[in-house]
Amino acid sequence: MRISASILPPAESVGTFCAKIPSVADARGKFYTILTEAHASRRTVSMYHQSNEADRFEVGFVEAVSRTDVTILCLTPRGEEDGRMAVRLEDITALEIDDPYSEKIQTLHSYQGSIYNREESSRGPALPSMDDQLANAEEHKSVVTVEDINGSRFTGFVSEQTDGYIEMRLINQYGSPDGIAILARHMLGKVDVGRREEQTRAFLYKVNHELKRLLEP
Repeated sequence: MRISASILPPAESVGTFCAKIPSVADARGKFYTILTEAHASRRTVSMYHQSNEADRFEVGFVEAVSRTDVTILCLTPRGEEDGRMAVRLEDITALEIDDPYSEKIQTLHSYQGSIYNREESSRGPALPSMDDQLANAEEHKSVVTVEDINGSRFTGFVSEQTDGYIEMRLINQYGSPDGIAILARHMLGKVDVGRREEQTRAFLYKVNHELKRLLEP
């Protein structure tokens, strides 16, 4: 479920929102309710707020909330704790809860210390060529990022290779299947294996799909 509220018309200036609040006072009341519920349930929130520079966006846990202010334990895009931020409720322009991005950050935070493997990039023998790296990734079902010579990037599993093309089952930033990509091999520019981005998506894929399948009756 996505819960959103905005005091800024038009809605498209800060995203797609399910509810428009007609007055600042009503908005503060709605924000207070959402933040209080998020604090009680220990859920992450995505918060848009005004600052002296411009509108800003933070994701984190609500540590304390009153009728006038809120303190957020901020999280980085990798789920790492990044200090605290206190802001007035009147400066909040929008909130999102249970959206895919917030849930991704909360999952990464919950499993800090077990996601990233420093040995991942050096596992097995050193492989000098991109073709060798791709063959190794296909054999071990590793997540890789392939970049073509135009700078387009594709992250996922290598599912098939020929002399002319590379087929990949793509994984999006939330760890969900994201279709199929066919890349012309002569356009291949770079291959990333075992870096933080690949490990993050591989972990989210395992949590969201492989583990859930094992738990299904």
